[in-house]
Amino acid sequence: MPEIKRCNLSNVILHLKALGIGDIIGFDFIEQPDRIVIIKSMELLFLSGALTEASKLSYPVGQKMARLPPDPIYSKALIIFRIALRSFSSPEADHLTLLNVYRASDEFLQKSNLVNSKEKAEKNLRKWCKENFINSRSLKHARDIHSQIRRNAEQMGLRVTSCGDDMLPFRRALSYSANPSIICFIPDETRVHTF
Repeated sequence: MPEIKRCNLSNVILHLKALGIGDIIGFDFIEQPDRIVIIKSMELLFLSGALTEASKLSYPVGQKMARLPPDPIYSKALIIFRIALRSFSSPEADHLTLLNVYRASDEFLQKSNLVNSKEKAEKNLRKWCKENFINSRSLKHARDIHSQIRRNAEQMGLRVTSCGDDMLPFRRALSYSANPSIICFIPDETRVHTF
């Protein structure tokens, strides 16, 4: 039995749609796949948001998926991941991206706590994490560590403040704490400096 008769045609259909072929069922394949396989593949593409109700490539998701070589399920995951990452990403460092995630989650939780019980707010935060492709258990662990550090610092009489949007103090603190493993390359010199 030819492979086209037994495989998922989603990727083939996406590429045909990108070429402007509207009637996939009536398309003259070399080996005609079963009609039901074509219909199921088109349903899958519709459910994934790649096709509109009129069986056209959706914009921008379907058009982007058609340009990517992986299976449509993975193509959509890549597209959604890029969109989600853009919300928190910092070009300066991964640490700042993680800080952006933490701050966004903290802001979401504070707003949710104003109108909901603590349990409902936590449930909403887990939903927010899922929608933003964040591991809710890892975030909870980070929040627990933050609370513990804050409590201990206050018990020791240390003043706890935020650097706000000025990331220089945050970057300096990270650099100083990682001292033995930090080096600096100075372009005009032929050597590197350790801090």
